[in-house]
Amino acid sequence: MPNVAPRQSIRAAARRLVGRAFPRRGARPAPWPGVALARLDRLPWPLLVTLGLVPAAALGWLALRSPAATALLLLLLPVAVRHRVRLVWPGERAAAVRAPPPQRPASAVPPPPPKSYPVHDPLIEMVQLPGGTFRMGSDKARDPQADDNECPSREVRLSPFAMALTPITRGLYRSLVKDAPFGWRGDKDDAALPANYVRWDDALRFCNALSERSGLKPCYRQTDSHWADSPWACDWAADGYRLPTEAEWEYACRAGTETPWFWGPDDKKARRYAWFVEDWSTGSVHPVAQKLVNPWGLRDMAGNCWEWCWDRYASPYDPSATDDPRGPAVGQWRVLRGGSFGSEPRDLRSAARARNAPGSRLRYVGFRCVRGSGRQPLP
Repeated sequence: MPNVAPRQSIRAAARRLVGRAFPRRGARPAPWPGVALARLDRLPWPLLVTLGLVPAAALGWLALRSPAATALLLLLLPVAVRHRVRLVWPGERAAAVRAPPPQRPASAVPPPPPKSYPVHDPLIEMVQLPGGTFRMGSDKARDPQADDNECPSREVRLSPFAMALTPITRGLYRSLVKDAPFGWRGDKDDAALPANYVRWDDALRFCNALSERSGLKPCYRQTDSHWADSPWACDWAADGYRLPTEAEWEYACRAGTETPWFWGPDDKKARRYAWFVEDWSTGSVHPVAQKLVNPWGLRDMAGNCWEWCWDRYASPYDPSATDDPRGPAVGQWRVLRGGSFGSEPRDLRSAARARNAPGSRLRYVGFRCVRGSGRQPLP
């Protein structure tokens, strides 16, 4: 039986060349010369040699007979070099097909996306935090300094949210609230100091004022507008500012770490990250953003001033509250987190917690805001 494979391959190659030279109506012509010439390596090598020698011989004969042809050949030479075609022998082509694709060097692999990033809201700097799961609380087995009110340690799952870069400052508070706390009157040039001496419900009113000024829906309302001490309710679907839940606060403070302090297993580096009892001589809070950030870029998460949280205080934790927990439904105390300028190093641990009456005004208590976010999906 005669071997018709070479004839068929030559005919197919001829049809392809004719089709590219005279495309059918509506057909997209092949680009020339780069891609069209690069595809010639699919032709049989005897045909390619013939196609190469015939034009070369003709051009050489013309160059010997005419100076104009010589000049034309010199002009075309750079084009020919730029779009040259390298012959690929059948064995080499088969080896190339079998060879695995080359691996990119490690330096060319893009780095993973950051777990947090800054968000520039109109009036306040925020840090966007990803949703995730972490171990909230502590126990004696993990941390010998753990208190009973930090137990039991449990896995908690949180939705994404954005947290203020620093505690709310007095300068920002004054710009939105007319009546500043009485305790601020003895301080000068205090715009960068944390807004301390603020009651828990004052912090909620500030969050609503900040939301309204920013064109967002406020999160808080009092259940009875005719009673000044009426309980507060939170609209968790609103896009405005609010206090963090206790779980959100600890998640942001830990920033993916599992050590007692977010900077490591002991308090040796505390002075680099926090104002605490060693700075008690001043007897007051310090300007924000003077210490190093935590792994997610948040400042003053340890020391300087305790921070109000939304949750009512309960000890021990409710072990069944694992998805976006918001604290117990009843209770007379509200949770404080973070430690202050008068705290011992053990109170700067990520799991450390305290409590106070929501109506109290204290020089070592401030707050910061968070916002729910649709910027990142649930994990």
